[in-house]
Amino acid sequence: LDSKPAREQIGRACAHQFSAGDVCHWWHAGFGVEHGVRTRISDDLLWLPWAVCEYAQKTGDTQILSAEYPFLAGEELTEHEHDRYQPLTPGAETGTVLEHCRRAFMRVLARGVGAHGLLHIGTGDWNDAFDRVGAQGRGESVWLSEFLSYTARLYAPLCREEEEKRALEAMADRLKRAVEESGWDGEWYLRAIDDDGNLLGSASARCCRIDLIAQAWAALNGQDAARVRRALDSADQYLVDRDAYLVRLLDPPFTGDCPDPGYIAAYPAGVRENGGQYTHAATWLAAAFAKAGDANR
Repeated sequence: LDSKPAREQIGRACAHQFSAGDVCHWWHAGFGVEHGVRTRISDDLLWLPWAVCEYAQKTGDTQILSAEYPFLAGEELTEHEHDRYQPLTPGAETGTVLEHCRRAFMRVLARGVGAHGLLHIGTGDWNDAFDRVGAQGRGESVWLSEFLSYTARLYAPLCREEEEKRALEAMADRLKRAVEESGWDGEWYLRAIDDDGNLLGSASARCCRIDLIAQAWAALNGQDAARVRRALDSADQYLVDRDAYLVRLLDPPFTGDCPDPGYIAAYPAGVRENGGQYTHAATWLAAAFAKAGDANR
């Protein structure tokens, strides 16, 4: 197995992280001065520690943890900026891969949790088309809470400081409990709660009654076993279309009179994030079925 491409990608991710811990949501390389976009999207910085853990587990290469990469220099977004497309300038400060990961976690911790104990969604989480769900700073993400809970628990054994390890494990446990206390909807898990308290991914909603990734990551994060079984059954019932050979990201799509979730509603029903298949997310459902011991599905 050639692990070099994965190691190089981790290095690229580190080199596109700002010293404050947040990262470029994307960047353009190879056209003179490199440019990228700095955003308030809440999940992208967490994929670095997730990838580092997966890499170290699969390859046994822990030397990567001590590799040094620069941080990007640059001013934080102002209060009224949702994002900024800017030239990317490496700063003088460098840090090990472990330090890059630590700053990512600290950044998320600094953003805090909302009224339900769930992480703030910002201007989008994995689904960046939910860019107005939490734009006012109050919206919360069930999926992001599941993902950070999983990733913090995965990363904790790599910590060099016992205090930091205990803090990550405690955070993982708090978020896991919050998902059960505030994220369960009766037959499946909610996806998010917007700034005004509207529920996304709820049976009571007219649009987006059920969302795929909250169910998949409930299984991957080891949420309540009985609830996970019901959630996966619900995902199978409402989102897996065996006739069309696809797995919908959510159902029903955003159309007409629904609370404004963001630019997702500009897509036609069934297209892209608005109820189409995202194979990345569909693969998570396959992984969830596998973890639940359901090889046939």
